[in-house]
Amino acid sequence: MRASTTERVSGLLELRAGAAGDAGEPVARRIGLWMRAVEIGCFGAGRVRAQSLQTLDGRIRAEWRCERLPSSAIDGLARLLQHVSATQARLDDIELVLDGRTFTPCAEVAMPGLPEVLPFELEINEDLKTFVRVEIEFRTPLTAAARDAVFAALAVWDVLVAAFGDIEHWNEQADLDTRLLSPRIVEHQFDGYFAAVECLYPIVQLALRLHPGRAIERLTLE
Repeated sequence: MRASTTERVSGLLELRAGAAGDAGEPVARRIGLWMRAVEIGCFGAGRVRAQSLQTLDGRIRAEWRCERLPSSAIDGLARLLQHVSATQARLDDIELVLDGRTFTPCAEVAMPGLPEVLPFELEINEDLKTFVRVEIEFRTPLTAAARDAVFAALAVWDVLVAAFGDIEHWNEQADLDTRLLSPRIVEHQFDGYFAAVECLYPIVQLALRLHPGRAIERLTLE
Protein backbone atom coordinates (compact mmCIF):
# COMPACT_ATOMS: atom_id res chain seq x y z
CA MET A 1 0.00 0.00 0.00
CA ARG A 2 1.22 3.47 -0.77
CA ALA A 3 0.10 7.11 -0.73
CA SER A 4 -0.22 8.72 -4.13
CA THR A 5 -2.03 11.24 -6.27
CA THR A 6 -3.93 9.02 -8.69
CA GLU A 7 -5.70 9.60 -11.98
CA ARG A 8 -9.37 10.59 -11.83
CA VAL A 9 -11.73 8.71 -14.09
CA SER A 10 -15.32 9.20 -15.24
CA GLY A 11 -17.56 6.84 -17.16
CA LEU A 12 -19.24 3.46 -16.95
CA LEU A 13 -17.55 0.91 -14.71
CA GLU A 14 -18.58 -2.73 -15.17
CA LEU A 15 -17.86 -5.80 -13.05
CA ARG A 16 -18.08 -9.35 -14.37
CA ALA A 17 -17.24 -12.32 -12.14
CA GLY A 18 -18.02 -15.99 -11.70
CA ALA A 19 -19.65 -16.85 -8.38
CA ALA A 20 -19.55 -20.19 -6.60
CA GLY A 21 -22.46 -21.29 -4.42
CA ASP A 22 -24.23 -18.55 -2.47
CA ALA A 23 -21.72 -15.83 -3.25
CA GLY A 24 -24.29 -13.27 -4.36
CA GLU A 25 -25.26 -11.93 -0.93
CA PRO A 26 -21.76 -11.41 0.57
CA VAL A 27 -20.52 -9.92 -2.70
CA ALA A 28 -23.50 -7.54 -2.81
CA ARG A 29 -22.72 -6.47 0.77
CA ARG A 30 -19.09 -5.90 -0.12
CA ILE A 31 -20.04 -3.84 -3.18
CA GLY A 32 -22.38 -1.77 -1.03
CA LEU A 33 -19.60 -1.18 1.47
CA TRP A 34 -17.27 -0.01 -1.30
CA MET A 35 -19.87 2.46 -2.54
CA ARG A 36 -20.30 3.72 1.02
CA ALA A 37 -16.52 4.11 1.38
CA VAL A 38 -16.50 6.30 -1.73
CA GLU A 39 -19.50 8.28 -0.47
CA ILE A 40 -17.98 9.08 2.94
CA GLY A 41 -14.70 10.16 1.37
CA CYS A 42 -12.31 7.32 2.21
CA PHE A 43 -10.72 7.63 -1.25
CA GLY A 44 -10.89 11.42 -1.34
CA ALA A 45 -13.12 13.19 -3.84
CA GLY A 46 -15.21 11.50 -6.51
CA ARG A 47 -18.64 9.96 -6.86
CA VAL A 48 -20.08 6.63 -7.93
CA ARG A 49 -23.71 5.76 -8.68
CA ALA A 50 -25.04 2.20 -9.01
CA GLN A 51 -26.67 1.33 -12.34
CA SER A 52 -27.36 -2.39 -11.86
CA LEU A 53 -26.41 -5.51 -9.90
CA GLN A 54 -27.41 -9.00 -11.04
CA THR A 55 -26.55 -12.55 -10.02
CA LEU A 56 -27.62 -15.12 -12.60
CA ASP A 57 -26.43 -18.62 -13.53
CA GLY A 58 -23.32 -18.38 -11.41
CA ARG A 59 -22.31 -14.97 -12.78
CA ILE A 60 -22.28 -11.56 -11.06
CA ARG A 61 -22.72 -8.47 -13.20
CA ALA A 62 -22.69 -4.91 -11.85
CA GLU A 63 -22.47 -1.45 -13.37
CA TRP A 64 -21.72 1.98 -11.91
CA ARG A 65 -21.51 5.50 -13.28
CA CYS A 66 -18.31 7.15 -12.02
CA GLU A 67 -17.69 10.90 -11.77
CA ARG A 68 -14.08 12.00 -11.26
CA LEU A 69 -13.41 8.89 -9.22
CA PRO A 70 -9.77 8.30 -8.21
CA SER A 71 -8.53 5.23 -10.05
CA SER A 72 -7.25 4.02 -6.67
CA ALA A 73 -10.89 3.59 -5.61
CA ILE A 74 -11.31 1.00 -8.39
CA ASP A 75 -8.10 -0.66 -7.20
CA GLY A 76 -9.79 -0.70 -3.80
CA LEU A 77 -12.90 -2.38 -5.22
CA ALA A 78 -10.76 -5.10 -6.81
CA ARG A 79 -8.93 -5.66 -3.52
CA LEU A 80 -12.19 -5.83 -1.55
CA LEU A 81 -13.55 -8.42 -3.99
CA GLN A 82 -10.35 -10.47 -3.74
CA HIS A 83 -10.66 -10.33 0.05
CA VAL A 84 -14.30 -11.42 0.12
CA SER A 85 -13.44 -14.21 -2.33
CA ALA A 86 -10.67 -15.46 -0.05
CA THR A 87 -12.64 -15.21 3.19
CA GLN A 88 -16.38 -15.55 2.47
CA ALA A 89 -17.53 -16.37 -1.07
CA ARG A 90 -15.49 -17.82 -3.91
CA LEU A 91 -15.24 -15.63 -7.02
CA ASP A 92 -13.55 -16.52 -10.30
CA ASP A 93 -12.51 -14.51 -13.35
CA ILE A 94 -13.03 -11.08 -11.75
CA GLU A 95 -13.03 -8.53 -14.56
CA LEU A 96 -13.43 -4.76 -14.32
CA VAL A 97 -14.15 -2.73 -17.46
CA LEU A 98 -14.13 1.07 -17.65
CA ASP A 99 -15.84 2.55 -20.70
CA GLY A 100 -15.29 -0.62 -22.71
CA ARG A 101 -11.63 -1.08 -21.78
CA THR A 102 -10.36 -3.68 -19.33
CA PHE A 103 -9.22 -2.01 -16.11
CA THR A 104 -6.15 -3.72 -14.68
CA PRO A 105 -6.00 -2.91 -10.97
CA CYS A 106 -2.72 -2.25 -9.20
CA ALA A 107 -1.63 -4.93 -6.76
CA GLU A 108 -1.39 -2.27 -4.05
CA VAL A 109 -4.09 0.31 -3.39
CA ALA A 110 -2.67 3.84 -3.54
CA MET A 111 -4.39 5.76 -0.76
CA PRO A 112 -4.80 9.52 -1.29
CA GLY A 113 -2.06 11.50 0.41
CA LEU A 114 -2.78 13.99 3.16
CA PRO A 115 -3.39 17.68 2.40
CA GLU A 116 -0.68 20.08 3.56
CA VAL A 117 -3.22 22.15 5.51
CA LEU A 118 -6.01 20.63 7.59
CA PRO A 119 -8.93 22.40 9.31
CA PHE A 120 -8.33 20.45 12.53
CA GLU A 121 -5.38 19.30 14.62
CA LEU A 122 -3.92 15.97 13.49
CA GLU A 123 -1.79 13.74 15.69
CA ILE A 124 -0.52 10.66 13.84
CA ASN A 125 1.98 8.05 14.97
CA GLU A 126 3.56 6.36 11.96
CA ASP A 127 5.34 3.76 14.11
CA LEU A 128 2.27 1.51 14.26
CA LYS A 129 1.78 -1.61 16.33
CA THR A 130 -0.97 -4.19 15.91
CA PHE A 131 -3.12 -2.18 18.35
CA VAL A 132 -4.30 1.07 16.74
CA ARG A 133 -6.44 3.75 18.36
CA VAL A 134 -8.47 6.46 16.64
CA GLU A 135 -9.83 9.41 18.61
CA ILE A 136 -12.03 12.10 17.04
CA GLU A 137 -12.80 15.16 19.14
CA PHE A 138 -15.70 17.24 17.84
CA ARG A 139 -16.29 20.87 18.79
CA THR A 140 -19.82 20.26 20.00
CA PRO A 141 -21.60 17.23 21.50
CA LEU A 142 -22.85 14.65 19.01
CA THR A 143 -26.52 13.93 18.60
CA ALA A 144 -27.53 10.26 18.69
CA ALA A 145 -27.91 10.26 14.89
CA ALA A 146 -24.49 11.86 14.36
CA ARG A 147 -22.89 9.38 16.75
CA ASP A 148 -24.42 6.44 14.89
CA ALA A 149 -23.23 7.86 11.54
CA VAL A 150 -19.65 8.21 12.80
CA PHE A 151 -19.69 4.70 14.30
CA ALA A 152 -20.98 3.28 10.99
CA ALA A 153 -18.30 5.13 9.00
CA LEU A 154 -15.56 3.70 11.23
CA ALA A 155 -17.00 0.22 10.63
CA VAL A 156 -16.50 0.78 6.89
CA TRP A 157 -12.87 1.70 7.54
CA ASP A 158 -12.44 -1.53 9.54
CA VAL A 159 -13.23 -3.58 6.42
CA LEU A 160 -10.83 -1.51 4.30
CA VAL A 161 -8.06 -2.22 6.81
CA ALA A 162 -8.81 -5.95 6.78
CA ALA A 163 -8.80 -6.09 2.96
CA PHE A 164 -5.88 -3.75 2.29
CA GLY A 165 -3.62 -5.34 4.91
CA ASP A 166 -1.19 -8.20 4.34
CA ILE A 167 -2.78 -11.15 2.54
CA GLU A 168 -1.31 -13.64 5.01
CA HIS A 169 -3.47 -12.08 7.74
CA TRP A 170 -6.74 -12.10 5.80
CA ASN A 171 -8.26 -14.96 7.79
CA GLU A 172 -7.39 -13.48 11.16
CA GLN A 173 -10.03 -11.77 13.28
CA ALA A 174 -9.46 -8.28 14.67
CA ASP A 175 -10.83 -7.10 18.01
CA LEU A 176 -12.82 -3.91 17.39
CA ASP A 177 -14.41 -1.45 19.78
CA THR A 178 -16.08 1.93 19.25
CA ARG A 179 -17.40 4.12 22.05
CA LEU A 180 -17.99 7.65 23.29
CA LEU A 181 -15.36 8.90 25.72
CA SER A 182 -17.49 12.00 26.21
CA PRO A 183 -20.39 13.62 24.33
CA ARG A 184 -17.78 15.20 22.00
CA ILE A 185 -15.16 12.44 21.70
CA VAL A 186 -15.37 9.17 19.75
CA GLU A 187 -12.76 6.48 20.35
CA HIS A 188 -12.23 3.52 18.03
CA GLN A 189 -9.81 0.68 18.76
CA PHE A 190 -8.49 -1.83 16.23
CA ASP A 191 -6.56 -4.70 17.80
CA GLY A 192 -5.03 -6.83 15.04
CA TYR A 193 -3.93 -4.10 12.62
CA PHE A 194 -1.67 -5.47 9.87
CA ALA A 195 -2.06 -2.77 7.19
CA ALA A 196 0.46 -0.08 6.28
CA VAL A 197 0.37 3.34 7.91
CA GLU A 198 -1.21 4.73 4.70
CA CYS A 199 -4.41 2.89 5.62
CA LEU A 200 -4.85 5.51 8.35
CA TYR A 201 -5.23 8.16 5.67
CA PRO A 202 -8.87 7.26 4.84
CA ILE A 203 -9.72 8.26 8.43
CA VAL A 204 -8.29 11.71 7.73
CA GLN A 205 -10.25 11.89 4.45
CA LEU A 206 -13.37 10.80 6.32
CA ALA A 207 -12.80 13.52 8.93
CA LEU A 208 -12.43 16.10 6.16
CA ARG A 209 -15.79 14.98 4.76
CA LEU A 210 -17.40 15.19 8.23
CA HIS A 211 -15.87 18.52 9.22
CA PRO A 212 -18.14 20.98 7.35
CA GLY A 213 -21.26 19.56 9.02
CA ARG A 214 -19.77 18.32 12.31
CA ALA A 215 -16.72 20.44 13.07
CA ILE A 216 -13.72 18.48 14.34
CA GLU A 217 -11.24 19.93 16.82
CA ARG A 218 -8.66 17.14 16.88
CA LEU A 219 -7.98 13.77 15.25
CA THR A 220 -5.55 11.33 16.88
CA LEU A 221 -4.26 8.21 15.10
CA GLU A 222 -1.84 6.11 17.12
